[in-house]
Amino acid sequence: MRFAAPAHVQSLINRGVTLTPEAAVGCGLVDAVVDPERVVAEAMAVAESLAAMPAVAFALTKRQLREPVLERIHVGASLDAAVQDAWASPDVLNAIRDYVARTLKR
Repeated sequence: MRFAAPAHVQSLINRGVTLTPEAAVGCGLVDAVVDPERVVAEAMAVAESLAAMPAVAFALTKRQLREPVLERIHVGASLDAAVQDAWASPDVLNAIRDYVARTLKR
């Protein structure tokens, strides 16, 4: 989330905001919205354009873009047990169930 939508991460994570496909594009969570019948063709076109790039340069560039986020993830790993305990607590699980029930009613 921090990599894909840094300007929107707080509202997306804290408030559980649900986005329209177009808003997800605007936030940088997805690259494009494509009609269902065009998904495979569009995905193949993107994959072919990426595959045409020199692999070493592509991999290095991707790593450079993501490295700051990966470093934050590794530093935050010391909180894993506390995070797991919190997310597994009855209060949080009930809140998740309530959110899913409200969201799926739409």
